[in-house]
Amino acid sequence: MTPEIIQQIANLAQLDITGQEENMKTAIEDIFLLINELSDVNTDNITPLNFPLDVLHENYQPIRADEAKDYDLKNHMNINAPLSEDGFYLVPKVID
Repeated sequence: MTPEIIQQIANLAQLDITGQEENMKTAIEDIFLLINELSDVNTDNITPLNFPLDVLHENYQPIRADEAKDYDLKNHMNINAPLSEDGFYLVPKVID
């Protein structure tokens, strides 16, 4: 890993690493080693999780079904309007 790459990473992360380039190089190399270790793990027979907390409890964080719903909120929203007529907001005339 070159000093230019380390500086580019620091710039992207908006970090000032002046004087810490060698420590950053070691830390980044350690991260890449960990990623390589994880990529070596065989996950062929592992079922993907829908949500990571499913492992803790079956109903811990239920995911709502993705269903389209027709909400008619026009009348509900017009309750807060100072003036409304036929479902539309009434506002003072601005342009003559």
